[in-house]
Amino acid sequence: MPWHLPTNGKTRLVAVLLALNVLGVAGAVAGVAAAPTGTRMVVIAPPWSEPGRIMEIVAAAGGSLVDGGARDWIVLAESGERGFAARLIAAGALIVLDGRLGKACFDLGKSNEASR
Repeated sequence: MPWHLPTNGKTRLVAVLLALNVLGVAGAVAGVAAAPTGTRMVVIAPPWSEPGRIMEIVAAAGGSLVDGGARDWIVLAESGERGFAARLIAAGALIVLDGRLGKACFDLGKSNEASR
């Protein structure tokens, strides 16, 4: 059975406001968890970009490569200068995450390769 909004005006308004509040809180929690605050960042370029584009993005932002990801459009990059995340976005990064979030993914990929 599909879910529908109530037809009563006041009840509908309450349901919409409740849904917006839930989405707002979820977005805020996700934003705080993923906000890049350190010197290392997980940098994700558009997957459809040319091979090597991710390196151009990191270099243009004044960073250096720390580790490569499972795909050629994901890397872990580092810069000691303030505003690194903003410069990465300006240089063409699709998503920039705090490096602490990506560490487990990069380590997991290496342990899988070593076990083969």
